[in-house]
Amino acid sequence: MKETDPMKTILFAVAIFLSTQICSAQNILGFTTIPPTPTETDTIYLVVDLAFNSGDCAFHHSNVSLQGMPVIDLYHCVGMLTVICYRTDTILLGVLPAGAYQSQINIYTAPYTGPDECSGFNQVNQQTYLFQVDIANKVNEINQTKINLVYDSETESFSLLNSKGRSTVTLYSIDGKIVFQGEVESSFKVGGLGKGGYLYSVESPTRLIIRGKVIVE
Repeated sequence: MKETDPMKTILFAVAIFLSTQICSAQNILGFTTIPPTPTETDTIYLVVDLAFNSGDCAFHHSNVSLQGMPVIDLYHCVGMLTVICYRTDTILLGVLPAGAYQSQINIYTAPYTGPDECSGFNQVNQQTYLFQVDIANKVNEINQTKINLVYDSETESFSLLNSKGRSTVTLYSIDGKIVFQGEVESSFKVGGLGKGGYLYSVESPTRLIIRGKVIVE
């Protein structure tokens, strides 16, 4: 039997470890808040864009602690498919006092294992996100030339304002489920929506991404 070079074994193990660290470091792609410039009177949501190197990467649950520094733990079940799986998690932070916040986001994954689905979560990534909550009268009114989405209760339709060309619109329920996604030039309808708040993201033809909240009345 051919003997294995101990040094090659060590180097191979180190390479595997570094590869694992590099892959896990790519889980968190970006952060934003809704609204993008929150005040002390706003209900604030944290939107986290994620990617996993296997799928399906279904959201399982989250834990949120607002004592001191906000800490958000996100748990996902990952399958065996060797594909890049993209997810967007929307987390309710609520109304926060004015001030600067450093939020810590922890990502945990567990394999899908049939009857014992998603047991034994392991932490795979951790990052921090800085955001500011302003005093209510300090923030100017929203720039009316900015792309935004509004709802007309008379026509029961959504209108995309200040958008030039066809933009990709994604409409989410408050718990983060997609209720509409498609290319929109001016207006669209979504059947069966209940009254309440919905979150949205709009990607313009120039790749500019705008996020916000719209009320269906």
